[in-house]
Amino acid sequence: MRSLTAALATATLALPFLAWSASAKMEPIACTSRSALYKMLNAANRHDRLEMTQKEGAACQPLRGTHYELVEAKNGVSEIRIFPREGDWTDSRIAYTLDEMLGQ
Repeated sequence: MRSLTAALATATLALPFLAWSASAKMEPIACTSRSALYKMLNAANRHDRLEMTQKEGAACQPLRGTHYELVEAKNGVSEIRIFPREGDWTDSRIAYTLDEMLGQ
């Protein structure tokens, strides 16, 4: 009975840690420059939500639902072309993200 109680106590203590690890995972993003991407990743590593929010609004955007084409992948960083509307080359722009955020 003591081992069951100990196991339950350990599981209860571990749940918040596991939940925090899952929530700390970054959503796929793309930034206007490699420098902005590195600054965003550094802020995420430090768990600096304020800086992440500032970067996301100014230099980075979530990739979810975005139309893009891969331009070049080099040393773990992908250069992509983001289209505001699919096939709209006039308003497209270059952005940078991690290969792993693209699933490569």
